[in-house]
Parts: sequence; C-alpha cells; structure tokens
Amino acid sequence: MLVVVSFLVVVYAQRLVEHEIQDHQQEIAEQFSHILTKTTNTLKAEVENLAQNDLIINSLIDVEGRRQYIELLFNSFVFAGIQNSQLSLLDFEGQIITNNQATRPLLNRAQWFDKVLQNGKTYQQLTSQGWIFVAPIRYGQLPEGAIYAHIPLQQVQPLLEINLLKTEIVYTDQQNNILFKSASIPQSNNQFKLAQLEEYKYLLQPFDDLSTIYILQKTEYAYQQVIMFIIVLIVALVGLVIATTYSISLAANFASQTLHQFVNAIEGHDRKNTPSTNLHQGPQLYEMTQLRNQFDGLLEELFATNVSKEQFQSVINSIAESLAVFDLNGRCLLHNNTFDEFKNKVLDNGIPTINIIEKEHRAAVFNLESDQYEFESLYHLPDEYNNYQQTFIHWHRTRYLTSDGQLAGIVLVGIDITLQKSIDRELRIRDRAIETAPSGIIIVDASIVHQPIIYVNPAFEHITGYGKNEVLGKNCKFLQGEKSDKRIIQQISQAIRSEQAISTTIINYTKQGKEFYNQLSITPVFDSHNKLTHFLGIQNDVTNQILAENKLKTAVKQREQALEKAQESARLKSAFLASMSHEIRTPMNGVLGMLNILQSTDLSSRQQHYAKLAQHSANSLLVLINDILDFSKIEAGKIDIETVPTNIQELIENVAQTYSIKAFEKGLALLVDTTELEQIQILTDPTRFRQILTNLVGNAIKFTEQGSVTISANSQLLPTTQQIRLQVNVQDTGIGIDSNKFDSLFSAFTQVDTSTTRKFGGTGLGLAISKQLANLLHGDIAVTSEYNKGSTFSINIDCGPVPVAQNFPLEAKQSLQQSVILIGEENAYKHYLEKQLRPLVRVTHNLHTTVELATAKFEDVEAIVFTDLMTAAISAANLESEIDQYAKQCACLVIHPVNYSNEELKELIAPNIKLLSYPITTLELIHTFTNLSTHHAQNKHALSTTDTQLNIKFNRVLLVEDNEINQLVAQTLLAPYTEQLDTANDGLEALDILVASAQSGMRYDLILMDCQMPHLDGYQTTQRVRQGDCGEHNKNIPIIAMTANAMKGDKEKCLAAGMDDYLVKPINKQLLEQTLKHWYQSANLLEKSTN
Repeated sequence: MLVVVSFLVVVYAQRLVEHEIQDHQQEIAEQFSHILTKTTNTLKAEVENLAQNDLIINSLIDVEGRRQYIELLFNSFVFAGIQNSQLSLLDFEGQIITNNQATRPLLNRAQWFDKVLQNGKTYQQLTSQGWIFVAPIRYGQLPEGAIYAHIPLQQVQPLLEINLLKTEIVYTDQQNNILFKSASIPQSNNQFKLAQLEEYKYLLQPFDDLSTIYILQKTEYAYQQVIMFIIVLIVALVGLVIATTYSISLAANFASQTLHQFVNAIEGHDRKNTPSTNLHQGPQLYEMTQLRNQFDGLLEELFATNVSKEQFQSVINSIAESLAVFDLNGRCLLHNNTFDEFKNKVLDNGIPTINIIEKEHRAAVFNLESDQYEFESLYHLPDEYNNYQQTFIHWHRTRYLTSDGQLAGIVLVGIDITLQKSIDRELRIRDRAIETAPSGIIIVDASIVHQPIIYVNPAFEHITGYGKNEVLGKNCKFLQGEKSDKRIIQQISQAIRSEQAISTTIINYTKQGKEFYNQLSITPVFDSHNKLTHFLGIQNDVTNQILAENKLKTAVKQREQALEKAQESARLKSAFLASMSHEIRTPMNGVLGMLNILQSTDLSSRQQHYAKLAQHSANSLLVLINDILDFSKIEAGKIDIETVPTNIQELIENVAQTYSIKAFEKGLALLVDTTELEQIQILTDPTRFRQILTNLVGNAIKFTEQGSVTISANSQLLPTTQQIRLQVNVQDTGIGIDSNKFDSLFSAFTQVDTSTTRKFGGTGLGLAISKQLANLLHGDIAVTSEYNKGSTFSINIDCGPVPVAQNFPLEAKQSLQQSVILIGEENAYKHYLEKQLRPLVRVTHNLHTTVELATAKFEDVEAIVFTDLMTAAISAANLESEIDQYAKQCACLVIHPVNYSNEELKELIAPNIKLLSYPITTLELIHTFTNLSTHHAQNKHALSTTDTQLNIKFNRVLLVEDNEINQLVAQTLLAPYTEQLDTANDGLEALDILVASAQSGMRYDLILMDCQMPHLDGYQTTQRVRQGDCGEHNKNIPIIAMTANAMKGDKEKCLAAGMDDYLVKPINKQLLEQTLKHWYQSANLLEKSTN
C-alpha cells in the first residue's frame, strides 16, 4: 500500500513540475515579447518624432538654406545611444541627402519605398542585417522625404537582453535566421537549426509575422526539481515509515499503559467502589493532536512560502531596472539579475556591493530622515568589443520597512537614462544650432487668426534690429514698408492661405528704418494629424549680395562697352601701325639705298665723308624707327613668337663677332664664354633672342669707355618641368647705374638721366623692348650694377628641349683629340680662348714667349696657336722668321682681335700662317682644326677657311615695284646677281610681262614682288600667277616679297598668297645676298654658272 501511494505521489510530482516548467517558460516568452514590443515602439517613436522636426521638414523645401545646418544637425545624432547606428535624411526619391556616419548605408529601397514614400506609413523590420526604421517626413498631406535609421544586428542584443538563470532565448525570422539569442548559446552561423532543440526542454512561441521565440532550458536542469523532489519524497517516506513504526509502538505502549491503568482503575473501582478519574489521557492525546496539527500547518506554510519566494524572485528578475535591498549596515539583502549584472561590470570581485554608490552620495542615501532620495551617477562600462562607453544611471532610494513598520534598510532602484541623456544632448545641439545659425529663424503660430510670432533666434534680432520681446505676439507685417513689393506680398499671402511653401526676396525694414533685401523662405508645419500648426520662416540679409550683383552687372556692361572701344582702338592702332610701318620704311629704303649707291660712285674724300655721315644718320634714324615700331607692335600684340630648334652657342658667338669691330674701335676687349652651356640645341625664337642680346651688347659697348664687355652663357635642365633654363650675362666695366634708378630702367622712352641722352643718344626704348621680348620668350631680364664700376644684365628664359628627330649634330661638343701648343702673354683674350679650346683639343703646352717655344717638343704637336703676336712692337721681319721656323714642323695659327694695328703684318702674314679673328665661333674652330694638317699648313695660301665663294648670276629677274626711288635702289642692289633685270610698275604690268615671256619662251628665274601697289597689289598678282594666268611654266616661279609691311602676320599673309620668301624694307644687303643664294641653289643653276 505504501509503495502504491509513493508511486502515485511521484507521478503527480512529475506532472506538477512539467506544468511549472511550462508556466515559467511561457512567462519568460511573454516578458521577452513585452520588451521587444516596448523597445520597438520606443525606437519607432524616436524616428517618427525626428521626422516631425520643423528643421528637418524645412530642409526638404529649403534646398539652399539647409546647407548651413543640416549636416551639423545630423552629425550630432546618435540613434538609440549606439555610436555606430546609421541615421540618414532621404529625399522623395529615397536618395540620401545627409548621414550621421562617414560611410553611407546601402539602401534596399524595394523593402520600404512604397509603404513609406507612397503610402506615408512607418516601416520597421528586425532582419539578419539589423533593425531598420524608416519614417516618412510629411509636408502637407504627402510624404516628401524620410528618416532612415539602422541599428547593426550585433548592437540589437544589448537592447533586448534578459538575464535568466539557466534559461536561454532565441528569436528567429520566418527563414530561421537568428535575430536575437542569449549570450550563452554558441553560434556557428546565422541559421538556427531545429536539431539543436534535442538537448533542451523548450517552448515555441510563434508571431503573426512568422517570427518565432524559443525558450530553452537544458533537460537536466528542467527535471532537476523532479529528481530533487523524488529524493526528498523518498527520504520523507522513509522517515514517515520510521515515525509511523515508532508512533505505532508508542501508541501501543501508551494504549497498553492506558488500558493497564484503565484495568487497574477498574480493578481499583472494584476494590474501592469508586471510579478513578486520574487517567491524564485526555490532555496527552490532545497535545499530540495539536502538535500534529501545528506540524501540518507549518508544512503548509513552508510550502506556501517557498512558492511565494520563487514567484517574487521571478517577478523582480523580470524588471529591466536594477533593484537592490540593503540593510542599515550597507549589506545587500536582495537584488535582481539586472542589478547583479550591472554590479559585475562596475565592481571587481571581492569589493562590497555598497561601493556601487559613489562616496559623495552614500551619506545622503543612508540619511533616512527623508522618505526618498534621487541622484545620478556616471559609469564607464565595457561593451562587447571592450570599448568603454558612458552609462548614466538614475538612482531612486526609498526606505525599507518590516511588516510591523520597523525601519530595516533601504530599497535602491536604478534606471539606465543613457538614451534619454543622448536625446537631451541632441535636443540641446539642435537648439544650439538654431540659436547660432547665421540665418534668421522665426516661428509663427498658425492656429491663431492673426498668426503671432512665438519664436525668433538671435540672428533675426541681429538682422532686423528688433529684440525678441518686441516682436513676440506680433504679426510679421511690421517688417514691410513703402518699397516692399506689393506683388511679392500678395504672393506670400496667397502661399500662407493655401498652406504652401514659398521662397522669395523682398525689401524689408529694420527697426531703425533701414532697407534691406530679405531672402525669405516660409514653410508650413503640420502635426501628426496633418493639421497646420505653425509656419517656419528662414531669412537672410542679402543686401550686399544684391548690391554686388547690381554693381557686377553694371561693371560687366561697362566692361563690354570698354572692350568694344578697346577692340576698335586696337583695330585702328593696328591699321595705323601697318600704314606707318609701310609709309616709313618705303622712303627709308630709298634713302639708304641711294646713299649706298652714292658711296660706290667716284666721290672726293670730303664727299665720301659727307656720304658716310648721312648714312650713319640714316642708320640711326632707322634704328629709332624700328625701336618705335617694335615697341608699338608689342603694345598692340602684333609680334609673333616662332619657336624653332636653335644653336644658341653659335647665335651668341655670331652676335659677339658682329660687335667685335665696334668694340675694338673703342679700345674695348670683347670676350665670350659659352663653355658652360650644357645644351647647345634649344627651342626658342632665334630672331627675338638675337634682338635682345644685340640690344644689351650694343648698350654695353655704348656706355663703356674703357675696359671690357664679357658675354657668358650657361644652361641647365629643370627636372620638375623638363624645360631648359638659359642664362646669358652681358657684363661691362662702364658707367654703371645707381640702384635707385633700377625701377625706371625698363620703362619706355626713359634713360637714367638727361645727360645720358645728350652724350650717348638713343630713344630709351631698347631695354623696354628687350624686357617685353624676354617676357614673350617666357623669361625676364635682371640687372645688377654699381655706379662708375659697371653693370651686368642677365637674360633668363625657359626653353624647350629639341626633340631627338629635330636635333642637329652637336658639333660644338665634339672632341678632336689634336695636340696644340698655346703661346702668348697672359690676358683676358688668352684665358677665354684657352677655355674655348680645351673641350675641343688637347692643349699640351701653355707658353708665354717664343723663347719657351724653342725648348718645346713637337713630336705629337699638330698646331701652334699664337694669341698676341700682332702688336706694333714686333717687326714684320722678326715675325716672318719665327713663323717660317715653326711652320715647317706643324700648322701655325694666329687668333687675335680684329683691326690689327700692325698694318705691315697684315700683308705679310697670309702666305705663311692661318689668320683667324677673335671672337671666333666654336664651329669655326672645329672646321679649322678638322681641315688642318701638316701638309696643308705648309702649302695652303688661303687667308681663311671659308668656302669658295659662289658666283650668283641669275639669267633674268623681274622686279615689281611702283616707287621709282625704290626701283633704282633695288636695281643697283640686284645688278651684281643677274644678267637681265626687268621692272614692272604694278601688278597688271607684271602679268603682261610674264604672259609675253611665256609666249616668247624667255623664262624668268625669279620675281621680287612689292605688296602695296596701285591697280593690282602684290597679293592678288601672286595669286593670279599661281592660278596659271601667266602660263604653266610661270605657276611655280620663285616669288620673293620685298615689302615695307613688317607687322605681325604680314609674312604669313605673303606666304598664304603664294609667295615663297619674305624681305623687309629697307633692304639689308647681306640678307638679300643670303636669300638670293638660297633660291639660286634651289633653282639648280649652280652647274650652269660653273660651266
């Protein structure tokens, strides 16, 4: 019987525990569902509140104005107190306008676009990627944008975490993707597999959206209570059996005693005839009964207490806030799981729990005179990545009283207000952003008929001059005035009546009555029921901007008018310059040409002197005219820069040779050093560079009375630009310049002082022209000078490197490997000549006198170079004997400045030695040493190494020129170069002559064509010839322009008309000869002339 009862009790206990487990899991499921719903609604409300913010609504309307605050506003947001949460402002197409994180989220618009931006409803979804909220921003009745919020999945766990003892929670979506799980559950992937349930006692709670909550308990723990109950029950049954046996024995003994007493009493009654009432059995039986009843009551009370305690513990553990009970000594009597978890984060093991209360609050907490006490504490708690985050806890203390009203301790409840603090901080930032915004912000209450102002920020006060107290409660019309545009006022009123946004600019008035242009944007604000509540106005004072725009428009108009005038002036100036160039050069050609002709006739010495003076004056006048015209052409932008490959070393040395005679005539040493040039071939305009260098060298010689003029050059490759930096220095020992005169040195028509003009002449244009030409060549001219000690002018220009395909042979860099003896007294000439020779030949001996030469060895010497034997101190006989002595052993060269003073030696020296003039070009030296040999030195009788002169002789040449004087000049200049020279007075006459020549078979070899002529000018005449109007043979005849048109573009115009070459009047004889030589060779007449 006892076994059956025990079995039934065990079965009942098992079912009771099963029911308790199910109820406990159901309670936890409901608790998690409640937290999930509450957290969702909280986050959703936060996003929706943000979507209703006036500033954010206005930012969708005021596209330009929002740049001033919207990024600052969003950068200050921390959604849900989570640092890496995303919060974005979207436009009506779902595109991101701004974001609170550096990296923008990837939006899956298909999930929420229709619901949010079409239907105007809030979208929320907890997915495997995280928690997403999208709330529409309504403007009027329609959504115009949205607030997009995203919390990463790893940050969702702290929001939903429930601390339960040996109970786990798993929350999944309809695909069984894990959305939330207890921290103690291992996770190998994002999928929750049902096979994992086998080791758990679980409860499955589905939701309408097909998501599921799993409440899991390990099987051994779930049935642990059953096992313990059975053990207790068995012990109780064993004890019951022992107690029952003992009780039976005791009862039997008691009954026996009782019966024995009763028998004795009966027997005594029988003996005494009186009944015995001293049994004392009633009280003893009652006490046993009462003890049993008390024992049963105690068992029932203990059982009830145990059940109540478990229910109470379960209730306080379900509270999200931290809760703890302390006695009056600060010992923790009771706490829930939330407090325990928080304590473990704050305090290390072994530290009393009371230390969770900061020292400054501890005395107030245990001062129990007041019923309640509240305070806030800041803690730095580690997150799952061990990054410390600020956590704010609001503590609330109440007194703990016993059931009889005795003070037993304190009850402490802590609420995590970190999120609230974050929201408060964000609100403060928004308020501060509004308060510090540079734009005036005004809010009007639209629910009141006269629409009073209820808020203005400091910027509004600054713009209008009105204080906040002066405008609150008033309508905005007080800003309008006499010049406020009535039409714009009407538009604003209409927009307000129709509850529409408007942006416009209107003239308003400050408190002081000052007008200002107000760039105004008005936006209606609606509540959650789409009812108009307020108007938001943003205004900016754009007075300066409007005035600046008006000034700019006026300035642009004035500039256009000035540009038209300038263009007309430039056109007239260009036309004037072209006309002046032609009109001046034409008579100058006649003057210079006739003077040249005059000097070639038989004149007396006095007439020759007068003719030379006239020619010198004419040349000076030509220089003056050229300077003025060049300056004018530069000012008018009529100078073209032609960049071509140029041998800069040869150009510099040629300029030096040109001025060598002039320098020698003044007794000056003209020295040249080009050995520092790293690049010989460069890309520049050789004509303009020669013009600059000629001007500087000419000035140096002009303003130097004694001493020397030195031309030095160097170049280097600029690694950053791959350009060549060329520097040419012209240094003299002349009069020098005061440093305070440098500023005016390069000004047009300016010289250092009037005495300079009187003594040396000139227009003062040379340096101005040179500087501007240097600027056109991407460079400049610098000067250093000391008065009465000399000056140095430096040309610095950036040139391009010559492409390999266009590079000429760098003959100046060749090393000839010949042995040379250099002899002469040490002086500047010898120093620079030796420096020039050393890269080309091997200078084996550097001697001073011929006495030293007598002891020199001549085995490997191929040449002797004399540098100072041409002085009057050496007689012709002595020189001849010395030359003859050494000329038998090797070649002898004399390289000496031009215009030798020893006239006798000039006649004597040619048959015995090679005579070269200094300055000498490097190319001349190369050719000289290349052609030099011992045999040639002994037998050659030529004076120099120049090529045999070409005998230029055209058969027939046609001159087309309308000016009689210029005809005579040209005929005289051309006479040595042609067998027959015919002249045409204009283009029509030239065409007739050419047609007649074609018919008669008498061919012309060359045509020299003027450009400006009556009846038919040179351009039209050339075009007619090229078209074949004068016969097929004449179509390709060389035509050279010989014109006074020397402006920018004139050469190109001639070539475009069909001419082959171009000469400028006045005609330069040397340039004419070079041009005729070129076309003579091109016409293949060289063989005919030789025959």
